[in-house]
Amino acid sequence: MAELSYAAPDVVVAAGLDVLAPSVAATVPDLAEQLRRGRWQRHGRVVVPHNGPLTAEQALWVAVLRSPAGVVVSGTTAALLRGMRHPPPPRPELLVPAEGPLPHLRGVDVSRTRLLGPLDVHPTAQPPQLRLPRAVVDAASRRR
Repeated sequence: MAELSYAAPDVVVAAGLDVLAPSVAATVPDLAEQLRRGRWQRHGRVVVPHNGPLTAEQALWVAVLRSPAGVVVSGTTAALLRGMRHPPPPRPELLVPAEGPLPHLRGVDVSRTRLLGPLDVHPTAQPPQLRLPRAVVDAASRRR
C-alpha cells in the first residue's frame, strides 16, 4: 500500500481516552495481570484499562485502532465529529482504502473507497476523519 497522505491515528490521544493501541499496551508492565483479573478488557490487540462499558468515543477509537492503515471515520459519524448537528448513526462508520484489507468489526459499518486523499481527510483531526463536505456526501450516498 502506498504511503498515507494524511495523519495516522494518534495513539497518545487514544491513550488519553483510555484506549491503548497495541504499541502502547505492550509497554504496560502489568498488562497480562490486569487482563487476567478482568480489571481491563481486550478488543483484539487494543486494550481498554477498565472493565465497564465503552463510551461512544472509546468504541470509535477501538474500531479505528483495530483497523488497517489508512482507515478514516466517515459519513454521519465524521460529520458529527466535524460539528454537524444530526442524530448519531446506529453504528460508527469507517472508510478504508480499496487496496487494504477490510476489517470485520462487530457494531461498525466499514466501506471501501478508491477515492481517498489529502483533500478528503482533515489534516489534523483525531481520529483521522473525512472533512465535512466529503463526510456529508458519503452520508447522503448511504441513505436509501
